[in-house]
Amino acid sequence: MAYMSIAKGYFMRRFAGEDLPASVRNVYDTPENEHIFQQMSEYKDDPNVTPLNLSLSYLMFHSFPSIPIASFDNQQQLEDAMRCCEHPVDEQVLRKFSALKEFVC
Repeated sequence: MAYMSIAKGYFMRRFAGEDLPASVRNVYDTPENEHIFQQMSEYKDDPNVTPLNLSLSYLMFHSFPSIPIASFDNQQQLEDAMRCCEHPVDEQVLRKFSALKEFVC
């Protein structure tokens, strides 16, 4: 199953303090995602728990087979994404965010 894992950069753009395009804001700017963003903010000083790393690691953590689909604007973003294989998010953090995902559903 293919899965768009990074929500068109919603969380990454918010962490960077960028304005969200209307097309992203209209789809992803929800109370549930605001709750997830606030929880992500608790890890802002942990270099292994970036929005990108968390999004990709979340998919790899679950036993359901999926293929994360992501596109990048530059080489740095691609390299950041590849680092999630070398520096996975701690399993306790992933369990916490798995529970939050249930909150969204």
